[in-house]
Amino acid sequence: MPRFSFHVLQDKFLNAHTEADCESSAAARQEAVTIYADLARDMVAESIIDTELQIEVADETGKPIFRITVLAESLN
Repeated sequence: MPRFSFHVLQDKFLNAHTEADCESSAAARQEAVTIYADLARDMVAESIIDTELQIEVADETGKPIFRITVLAESLN
């Protein structure tokens, strides 16, 4: 089963890296979306603004195959 790496960046608050076996790149993308949803829910619950959250998925060779990036910012 292919092994994918997940790198999570949230400004200076979080810099995490993990690896997981997934059946396919589509399954790895779905895992990234699930991870992102959990983190985004925490950001909203804690009213975190002016931050950028990014999750990048790479294949076994280290080549990025998928990225989610969201910027939450106050316009006041």
